[in-house]
Amino acid sequence: MRVESWQGFVFVSFSQTGPSLVEHFGDLGEKLGSYAFDQMVCVRRLDYEVACNWKLLVENAMEEYHTGTVHHASLGQQYAVQEDTRGHWDTIHIPQETSIAVLPGETAPFPPVPGLTGRAARGTYFTMLHPATQFACTQDSMWWLRIVPLGPTRSRLGVGFCFPRTTVARADFEAGAKKYMHRWETGIAEDNGICEAQQAGLTSVLRRPGPFALREPAVHRLNNWVLDQVLDGPGRRRAMLGP
Repeated sequence: MRVESWQGFVFVSFSQTGPSLVEHFGDLGEKLGSYAFDQMVCVRRLDYEVACNWKLLVENAMEEYHTGTVHHASLGQQYAVQEDTRGHWDTIHIPQETSIAVLPGETAPFPPVPGLTGRAARGTYFTMLHPATQFACTQDSMWWLRIVPLGPTRSRLGVGFCFPRTTVARADFEAGAKKYMHRWETGIAEDNGICEAQQAGLTSVLRRPGPFALREPAVHRLNNWVLDQVLDGPGRRRAMLGP
């Protein structure tokens, strides 16, 4: 196996050949570099076993379409801007001047990440490092998700919550972090629940496949990426998935 690290995260490849990690992720470093992940501390980790296929969790993490229904009483509706990427990763950006790592109506108690620049300072990036790792990055913190298939209808979801070292060193960190943990645990529980319901719906005899909604372009791109890895050529994918 090949092992490489970037910004404090360790990646493993089962192939002795192929591009380096930096080449694999293309412009990921350019867009996310100012978060300075290597200067953050993972303060808590949670693991879940979810009764759904891994792709349902991945799709859920990359679209804001569901937020107005699944999270209507907690996180509320979110609106994303699609961004082009280069490499084996994808992202959407949610413009908002304040951190969405706390619940709506609450004031984020911690300052922004030192040195944060560009669009990163003006909203949240929800990314997908193909095939199944997410970096969710907002102005004052980040959380990562790692999805591992356990079978066709069961997955393991690992989540880590990170803050800059300067934030963790604050005297009020423990008290302030409770707002973030409450928001994260609330959102994750709702996402896991709807993915399990979606998995059950996929087995229904009444299920009929339909087109993607206009607010699901990131899910369409994700499905195209998966097909590109398993089909002989990318030309077949659009005919299978529709416009």
